[in-house]
Amino acid sequence: MSQLGIQSLRVGIDPGALYIRAYLESKQEVSEPAVAALDYRSGEVVAVGRAAATRLRQRGAYLRECRPFVAGEVVHYEAARLLLRQVLDTVQKRAVWRPDVCLAVPRDMAPLALRTWTDVAVQAGARSAILVDRGAAACTATSVHV
Repeated sequence: MSQLGIQSLRVGIDPGALYIRAYLESKQEVSEPAVAALDYRSGEVVAVGRAAATRLRQRGAYLRECRPFVAGEVVHYEAARLLLRQVLDTVQKRAVWRPDVCLAVPRDMAPLALRTWTDVAVQAGARSAILVDRGAAACTATSVHV
């Protein structure tokens, strides 16, 4: 691919407890609420992001709130995958190639939790996923913008 001069899209993602933020090289930022609406009876994910926040505000009797990320770990795999897919779809719009993703995660995570993050990102539509310490990512981001 490099012979054709085609570069893939590179996205930095910070999955926080309240919002998930995606940063592009073109200085564009996408932010979505990190929430999912689950069907109370079946446990299926009904909506994620802004749509879930809107539906939960209306408080249907059959919906319950789910936070897919808690303390930097994935606690609900399907909700996390759908939320990341929505963010990546928003970011890449009409791009042909899948993006390379860099995820900011806490430093002291178990290897299984790190593998879960990588799997969620790839299943959501990323070509590859790189995990970076959240503190190092914050230092790099502030030094670049200064």
